Order: sequence, then C-alpha cells, then structure tokens
Amino acid sequence: MKNHGDVSRPDRFQNEKQNFLPLKTNNFEISIWKTCKVHSDYHVQVDRKFYSVPYQHVGQTVKVRIKQNIIEVFTQDTDPVAIHAKLRGAEKASTIDAHYPKDQIALARFEVKHAINLAYKVEPKTICK
Repeated sequence: MKNHGDVSRPDRFQNEKQNFLPLKTNNFEISIWKTCKVHSDYHVQVDRKFYSVPYQHVGQTVKVRIKQNIIEVFTQDTDPVAIHAKLRGAEKASTIDAHYPKDQIALARFEVKHAINLAYKVEPKTICK
C-alpha cells in the first residue's frame, strides 16, 4: 500500500469498485471425464449406456466428457467427435445414422427391406409375393 500514498484499503476498494465486471449469472457445470475405447459396433459405453461414434474411430481410445444432460466424445487430441443427449431410464443406446458406414446403416437398423434383399441373395424364390 506504500505505492498508493495515504489511501486506505477500503477507500481504494471504493474507487476501483466502479471498474468491476458483473458476475456471470449461469452456474458452472461440473463435468466428469472418462477414457473409453470405441467398440466394433461404433459405440462407446458410458454408465451402462451406449453412444455412437463415427466408424473411423473404431478401436481407438477416446475421451468422454459427461455433463448433467450431455455426453461429448473427443479424440485423444481433444478434437470433438460426437455429442449426444444423455440417456435416461430404460433407453440403452443413442445412435446417429451418420456414424455408420453407408453400407451398414440398414443392417444396424435391421430394416425389413434389407432383410428381404438378404433373403433374395440367398435364394430368389425365398421371397413370397
């Protein structure tokens, strides 16, 4: 305080108070970080739930940030990879079709049209009309 002359700390505080910025109104959200390996089905497991990741990352270890309502997936270099709403209740998986290779989207969803095409490849007479 010797550099400020005869000014007391309370007086100095009152003078500098006008330069203060207001505090942020939103609360800080605590995150939990985990390291996960991307499974061959293009998903990572977080708290017994599964979240899809682009197929290019299969077999890689990724970082997952768990927030109150969001699951974020990052590479080891912290490049963003995927983001999902956090699953609640009986829901087991959050899957984004764009994370699958184009030829496996129908298989992942096991659509009826895909099943018919597989049956036709086995034997064309398998299909009943």
